[in-house]
Amino acid sequence: MTERKIVWVGLFPPENPSVGDHSQALAIQQWFQTYFPDWEVVRFYRRFNDPCKFRGVPLPKLPSEGLKNWKRLIETVNEDDLIFIHSSGDFGTLFYWTWGRGLGNKSWNYFRRKLIQQFPNNKTVQLPVTVFYHATEGAKRTLENDKSFYGERKNLVLMCREPVSHQILTSKSQCRIMMVPDFAFSLKPTLIEKERKGVLLVLRADHESRFTLGIGRLNPRLVIHITSMIRQVTPHITVKDVNKSPVVNKDTIDRILRYYQNFRVIVTDRLHGMIFSIITKTPCVCISDKIPHKSAGYKSLLTDSVQFVNKIEEIPNAIKKVLSKPFQPVDLTSHFTSLKEKVLE
Repeated sequence: MTERKIVWVGLFPPENPSVGDHSQALAIQQWFQTYFPDWEVVRFYRRFNDPCKFRGVPLPKLPSEGLKNWKRLIETVNEDDLIFIHSSGDFGTLFYWTWGRGLGNKSWNYFRRKLIQQFPNNKTVQLPVTVFYHATEGAKRTLENDKSFYGERKNLVLMCREPVSHQILTSKSQCRIMMVPDFAFSLKPTLIEKERKGVLLVLRADHESRFTLGIGRLNPRLVIHITSMIRQVTPHITVKDVNKSPVVNKDTIDRILRYYQNFRVIVTDRLHGMIFSIITKTPCVCISDKIPHKSAGYKSLLTDSVQFVNKIEEIPNAIKKVLSKPFQPVDLTSHFTSLKEKVLE
């Protein structure tokens, strides 16, 4: 018999092509199934128009409500329900998006506060986030507003997905804050013994990237420069953003994790490119993006089989280093096994 509900808010909608985003959702769903087996899970997605179109193509109706139906969300939440806000990299001032027609441009950071304020008596858990505030006067004001808002909210748990984000929040807020790695670390792919060859280069092409000429347009000169650095070590290189897919589901994630196992090394500026490397026991060279600590913040939790670089010219030596010894595995699943008890304290 179902005891209570988990209201899972802010998932990325099904048409979102990011395999990394969906891998988090898959891992969180598996965690719910393991540790809250008798709880009903109700989902509310970030999409605000349902039905709507994506690049001119009609989208299917969401399996649950989009957040445009705020009234439906309020009616769904009972006083003893748990609210989980989906994991993401948008705690702070990096991401801005549109709420919907007539609502203007509002950040997800704004919505997070609105949601927490709406349900002050419910235990609310912000699943692991990356925290980042720009060094501008406006961002400083947002930081101060967040510090004031979160204050001593006793029913709120904020999870930071690496130690640097944890440090930023613990120095600025007094609510309950935990360091919990990205849930994708808890995925357990089937590992296949095979001969590995070459290097896979996986680069993002959004506004977090350092290598774009605009959203979706990688700078070809910089890509050539990166590939030339890799070819100093090996001529066998595949350039492909396998962390993007037009259709994302568990089969897609499994396929990509199998694909990673074809290579001796992954070179990437994607957080989940790095995580997929680790859980498939593939050495990785991780290039920093516009949030320097989004990936590199994990350094203290990882082994030398992952090397972090800030400059393209550092890539050849980093590849040599990760290949200089057998892969040193990392297992962060212990962070998740006792998490339910800590959340419910």
